[in-house]
Amino acid sequence: MKKLIYTILAVSTIFTSCTKDDEKDDEVEKASIVGVWSAKSMEMEMSVKMDMGILGSSEEDTSYTVLPGDDEWELDGDIEFTADGKMIEGVDTSSYNYSGNVLIVVDEEASADTFQCFVTTTTLEMIMEEKEEELFDGGSYSYSYKATINADRK
Repeated sequence: MKKLIYTILAVSTIFTSCTKDDEKDDEVEKASIVGVWSAKSMEMEMSVKMDMGILGSSEEDTSYTVLPGDDEWELDGDIEFTADGKMIEGVDTSSYNYSGNVLIVVDEEASADTFQCFVTTTTLEMIMEEKEEELFDGGSYSYSYKATINADRK
């Protein structure tokens, strides 16, 4: 009898856990980028490597978090994504396309930025990465940059 009770408890726990996971998956699938978002932080990661051949090499890595009010904060107010494909940040308006966790923002000068983007009903995470490598006579240079904007829905 005890085995039957433990089995029933174990099975009900498994089904309860699956239901919560399914609800979370549904929340992510139903989440829309459309709305007004308040940026809370920007996480920055940078790496520079330089090899000068016989003169030696150097490498520098840094990471830090920027918060609203910090001198390095680059956003001008909230970020709004409209249903008609406009992104508004402060006085700047750009167009955007969001599909499959990829956000492409095109500004007024037709310059495009691509973000890896994760949206739930309450949070937005936009990640931009850039890498550059250059070979020159006797050496090399590489640079990588990653910026993550974290925001909450208003």
